[in-house]
Amino acid sequence: MTTHGGTVEVRVLGDTELRLAGEMVGLPRRQVRQVLNLLAVSAGQVVRSDVLLDELWPDGLPAHPRKALNVVLSRLRAALGPHAARLEQVGEGYRFSPDTVDADRFVALVDAARADSSDVAIESLSSALAMWTGPPFAECAGERSEQRRSSLDEHRWFAITRLVELVLEHGDASHAVALAAPYVREQPFRERLVTAYATALARDGRKTEALAAIAASSAHLRDELGLEPSSAMVQAERSILTGAVDLAMPQQQTRTSDDLFVGRAEEVEALCCVGPRRPIVVVGEPGIGKTRLLEQVVTRVRSGDGRVTGVAVPASPERPLETIALMCVQLATDRPDLVDAYSSTLGRLCPELGLGATTVSLTREAMLDNAVSFIESAADGSVIVLDDCQWMDRGSASVVRELVDRGATRLILAMRPTGDETVGSLTGEDGAAHVIELVPLSVDDVAALADTMWPGRGDAQLARDIATRAAGNALFVRLLLDHWAQGTSTSPELPTDVLVAVAERLDVLARRTVESLQVASVIGSTFALHTLRQLRPTADGDLDAAHQAGLIRLEPHADRAHFVHQLVAEACRSLVPSGRLVTLHDGIGRILAADEASVGEQARHFVACAILDPHRAVQASLDAAAEFAVGFDWHNAARHLTDAVDLVAEHSIEDRSMLAELTVRRGIVGRALQDAAYVDTLIAGTKLAAEVGDDELTAIAVTELCGHGLSTDAGAVDEQIATLLEAALCLDLAPDHRAELCASGSVVFSHTNDAERGRRLYHEALGIASSLGDVEIEAAVLERAHLGLAHPDDFDLRRTAAWRLGEIAGSDVSMRWESAFLRFQTSAVVGDPAAVRDAIIEMRELTPLVRRRNRDFGMSFSEAAFAQLTGDLDLAEHHANETLKVGLARYPEGWAVNLYSMILLGIRNSEGRLGELDGVVDKQLATSPDFLPYRIVAAAAASAAGNTERAQHEAGIVWTAGFDAVPHDGFWTAFAVLFAEPTAAHGTPSQIAWLHDELSRFAGRMSWNGASTCGPVDRALAELAEASGDTVRASTLRRSAAELEGRFVDGGT
Repeated sequence: MTTHGGTVEVRVLGDTELRLAGEMVGLPRRQVRQVLNLLAVSAGQVVRSDVLLDELWPDGLPAHPRKALNVVLSRLRAALGPHAARLEQVGEGYRFSPDTVDADRFVALVDAARADSSDVAIESLSSALAMWTGPPFAECAGERSEQRRSSLDEHRWFAITRLVELVLEHGDASHAVALAAPYVREQPFRERLVTAYATALARDGRKTEALAAIAASSAHLRDELGLEPSSAMVQAERSILTGAVDLAMPQQQTRTSDDLFVGRAEEVEALCCVGPRRPIVVVGEPGIGKTRLLEQVVTRVRSGDGRVTGVAVPASPERPLETIALMCVQLATDRPDLVDAYSSTLGRLCPELGLGATTVSLTREAMLDNAVSFIESAADGSVIVLDDCQWMDRGSASVVRELVDRGATRLILAMRPTGDETVGSLTGEDGAAHVIELVPLSVDDVAALADTMWPGRGDAQLARDIATRAAGNALFVRLLLDHWAQGTSTSPELPTDVLVAVAERLDVLARRTVESLQVASVIGSTFALHTLRQLRPTADGDLDAAHQAGLIRLEPHADRAHFVHQLVAEACRSLVPSGRLVTLHDGIGRILAADEASVGEQARHFVACAILDPHRAVQASLDAAAEFAVGFDWHNAARHLTDAVDLVAEHSIEDRSMLAELTVRRGIVGRALQDAAYVDTLIAGTKLAAEVGDDELTAIAVTELCGHGLSTDAGAVDEQIATLLEAALCLDLAPDHRAELCASGSVVFSHTNDAERGRRLYHEALGIASSLGDVEIEAAVLERAHLGLAHPDDFDLRRTAAWRLGEIAGSDVSMRWESAFLRFQTSAVVGDPAAVRDAIIEMRELTPLVRRRNRDFGMSFSEAAFAQLTGDLDLAEHHANETLKVGLARYPEGWAVNLYSMILLGIRNSEGRLGELDGVVDKQLATSPDFLPYRIVAAAAASAAGNTERAQHEAGIVWTAGFDAVPHDGFWTAFAVLFAEPTAAHGTPSQIAWLHDELSRFAGRMSWNGASTCGPVDRALAELAEASGDTVRASTLRRSAAELEGRFVDGGT
């Protein structure tokens, strides 16, 4: 990239500004400012074209989106002047490289101050806030802009709050008040800021105002948001009230989920109603929310004046029967009147009660029996809640078991799933306890929690993503929500609190088990056991321990396992050192390759260790793209091709054979994804493949290029593609590639004056496919039959192709659709309304299921034809308009308008309004004056409009050229039918007789123009017969035509 003197500066914090060497450049057009914003916030990175399109036109793309985007980018380059080279096209996107972007500088200043409390931090934050002159990206409405705007806004509020805190910590309370006041008025629900502001007021001797500020913020939270103030703000208020204003500043940066609770309403209700004869056992994995649930129950019971004794069972008891001792201490405090009666037992169990040494001799059994009796008496109607019962010692468990069996105490027990007999004994006699297994939080629960914490800021996709990553684990959900609220959720690095939470789960495992989990996480969230065993010989034992800890689920019969929580897999992977990570990816990739595993999985690992072998990584990506393309998973194919493009650029790969394959595959996938640039990509790939002498790849590229629509236009041959096709046909190709090339090549010549050339190519393809006996090749050829067998004399072959495709289609919905499409058209021609109806119904069912190539265009014009056949001409016109809309969005204008014209031709002919099409056909003649079918339509339209002179002129051109010169393609019978009226009116007897004889071969059929009908052939024959003076035959033919049309109106609806 060539650079010129002077700096390029972009400002987005407020009005968008472009400055070159310090001088502001005018940007009067809004979309130029928008695209500058979008590129600047990703400075130095490639922004894909589809992202720019979605951001610039969020409410709907223009008719020609790529052209519209190019216009906007051209205007931006013009504004950049000598620095235009800083805006580069890279692959499928664009990269802009300014010298400075104020948003980047702003974020850097704020982030630098996060862990700093010095004067430097105050200066950094002050400088950052001075840069903010207004909301960023005010003119951008897309999702990417909104996310970036939200992130910058959170940085701004952190900067404001932290600056106030630092100024206060440095002893300048009055300055802190002045800084905070306007922002508190702007957003009174920012609790951390309000707390700092109130503290500053109190330190400045304005205690009344301080309390008023907290009261106002609390009222706003309750009334406007339905939230209670956080514990930090409540504590600040208490400190101000008591005069302890010299408190440390709170550490919480945003309102978190600590005090919020959603879902579990049924569980709370059941637990609050626990009875004395049936204890409730709450079972759930660590972090699922057992403790939070119990806290809600305790609060609910106590709010109703009930009594609760709660004990968290210690994981490492410091004395025997510690759980029972802790329970007895609480109960003795609540019921001191019972202590003397049980002093001998309580004195031994609970030294902290200070009852002194006892002289009474007690056996262990007697002591335990006394403990049970004391607990029963002291509890007397209250609820005993025991959390983390999986840690309970045997002695304590036996006391709890006795309480359960006696059935006089209201007990709630919570524990992790475990097979330990000691824990299992807590449930008492069979069926005595009611077990509640806590299920993970649902997506709706996550959405409700997000909305409660930050009303209006979450969305359904956020809830789904978090629920998936956390597997509904309440702890992980809350950590991820806090992470998101702080504006750091897009960071590839997991936050410290998440890593700490996962580390706590891993601490119960042996070191070698943790290492095996780390290796497994690099394989994937779901991993093959035999792959892990080759890397970790101790894997089986390690995974058993991880399974018992609830971190993975084993599926030994399927030879696989998966992490219960995607977040745990992410955390384990993040704990692997970078060098070790590259080595692991290399080893895993090699194992997968040796096992002939999915190439998509291989590619993921080889790309991750591309630094070791870039060529291998690119080839793996290409192979993966090909595999996904075979399954018509085009988006995943495109993803792997994007990886390959990035690797080629990053590692400066110049292998032309590899580049040829990459370019061709990008073109193939681009066509499937309806990328308007795919033709140029395929042409470039064809030329590269030819240069390196890869005949097979050349044939594949040309076969794709010859596809229907984008490479052809009615009445004209695309000379560049025709030249590439002829060159490919000269190559020494394998029969299967030759067959597909010929079948696809026939499309290039369809609906042109060279239609016969296309017919010969298709018949060659049929012959090869028949000789090979390969069903896949036969299917590939037959799927081109709607254009390859367009010649009227090939009609029977066309019907056979429809039947054969249906026979071999099996579950292939694309082949089934093509079969139904052919049956729809051929059944319409022979006048079989039942078959037409069945075919259109099948097409409707299959259209949304087809993955190989979008079929909504073909479906749309078939619906128009069906409506026309059944007499609903208004509906037919509606579908015609939809066809035009879809066609213009996907194909060149000439092709889309041509199909629309063919549909409209049939409709207007049925309405008796053919004369209205003279303007449309004039436009078509302007682009293809030598295409005789357009002359025929012009003659028919002029004749219908009463323009005798024009009708004679156009008909004369056709007869001078010879009707034999009219292409014998899918349009032929329709054009012959249309030409009957001007021929009957203005033709010579020999011309009338010749056309009558040609059309007589198709008597009793409907005409067809490739998209709709121009009526029964017999009606045209009737006009010609009457012009010849045979009125009796003309009358018979008219009755036959009316009967044929009537079949569809009566039986096709």
